[in-house]
Amino acid sequence: MTTSARNNFMATVGSVTQDATVTKLNLITTTTPSSWTSLITHTSANKFTVGQTVLGMANPVDVWISK
Repeated sequence: MTTSARNNFMATVGSVTQDATVTKLNLITTTTPSSWTSLITHTSANKFTVGQTVLGMANPVDVWISK
C-alpha cells in the first residue's frame, strides 16, 4: 500500500461491534471524511480493538491491522 494514493488511509479504531458474521468498525482518521463505519465480513481472520491503528483502502473497502 502506498500512503500517497487517493483512496488509502491510516485510521484509529473508534469502536468495534461483532456478531457471528460481520465485524463493524467505526474508524477515525485525520482525512476527510473524519470518521466512517466499515463492515468487515471475515471476523475470524481479523481481531480489531479500540484505539488500534489500522491501514485501509476506501475503494474497494478493505481494512487491515497496521504493523
